[in-house]
Parts: sequence; structure tokens; C-alpha cells
Amino acid sequence: MIFIGADHRGFKQKEELIKFFTENLIEHFDCGNTEYNSEDDFPIFAFAVTKQVLTSGNSFIESKNGDWGLLICGSGEGMSIAANKAKGIRAALCSDIESAKQSRQENNCNVLVLNEKHGLQDILDIINAFRYTDFSADEKYARRVGMIEEYENL
Repeated sequence: MIFIGADHRGFKQKEELIKFFTENLIEHFDCGNTEYNSEDDFPIFAFAVTKQVLTSGNSFIESKNGDWGLLICGSGEGMSIAANKAKGIRAALCSDIESAKQSRQENNCNVLVLNEKHGLQDILDIINAFRYTDFSADEKYARRVGMIEEYENL
């Protein structure tokens, strides 16, 4: 399941993705915004997505078929900051296929963050790179992710 959320600046892309997901039978859940509102606050949607990812019980971190989050806003920075406040979330702002792959391979991220500047095909390419890349079995990446998890528990 893909939990998707966007503020007003990512609303157009989110709506295009929801249409695409629906037409292609890709399981998703819209965490908002459900209507364009130029006065909305991005943290609301970041928190809604991260809550769903954390409570779904089917962690993308544990299984590549698991649930994960997708956030879209103007720059992507605000959503990344807000999402990463939730313990157990590793959100990555990705601007291309390589950064999406790397965020999964090296950091085992479970939330993908995009900015509004991408067209639909670029977004789909980045999503697929993120979605179909596994966490590396390399010990150094596991050690580094473990250090992050330890720090979260302080």
C-alpha cells in the first residue's frame, strides 16, 4: 500500500498519481489534501502519511512488498523534515532515479518525498526506482541504519 499526501503545491501531482494508481490497480490511500487549499499546512499531511506507514503493520522496511509513504510539496524540504520527526520513519527527498535507489539501498527509507517540479513520467520513474529497490545486504549500511535507530531511542 502506498500512503500518499501532499499540500497545495503538490496537490496537482498527487491527484495525477491517484488517477494513475487507480487505473493501474496500484493499492493506495489518499492521506490528503483532498481538495486544493492554498492555506493548508504541509505538516498535517506529512504526519498523516507517517502515522499510516507506522501503524499499517506491513512495514516496507521489513519487506519490499510492504507499505510505504509518498509525500509531495513545493520544495520537498518541509515534508522531509516533518516526516522524519516520527520515530521509525526514514524519509528521503529524492530528485532523480539514482537518489531514490540510494535512499532504499543504503538507508532503507520508507517514505519518498518529491517536490512539485517533476512531471508525471519523471515521478513514476522515481517511484519505481524507490519501490523496487531493496535494502543492501552490505554490513556497513545495516550498521549505519542501526546507529540511527539507536539514536531514535535515546
